[in-house]
Amino acid sequence: MWAPLTSIELEDVKFNIQKLMNSEITGIEYKARNIMDKRVHGFETADWVKGKALSPQKNAKRPQNPITRTIYGRVIKRATGFFDVNPKNGGTCYLSYKKCLLIQKCDGYSYV
Repeated sequence: MWAPLTSIELEDVKFNIQKLMNSEITGIEYKARNIMDKRVHGFETADWVKGKALSPQKNAKRPQNPITRTIYGRVIKRATGFFDVNPKNGGTCYLSYKKCLLIQKCDGYSYV
């Protein structure tokens, strides 16, 4: 079922181009993003890393002597210096940058 169209309204809008080109950001301190802000402790999102993570199944019985496992995966960086590492076999590990070794920097291509 449809209803007939009774009226159409048109709104006329004008922009002041000079004000748009010379705009100022006020109220919040504005800082342009620096290229160095992309890397945290030498790591960037999607870099391949090798990391040492605690093995939760094996450490349940041995709290005094932790057992580690080696994982390989892509980094999702955080500003805190801790990263989420996504291994190829699934899951996520939360690691410090001190436990990660850079294997390959992200260059936009996916290598298998």
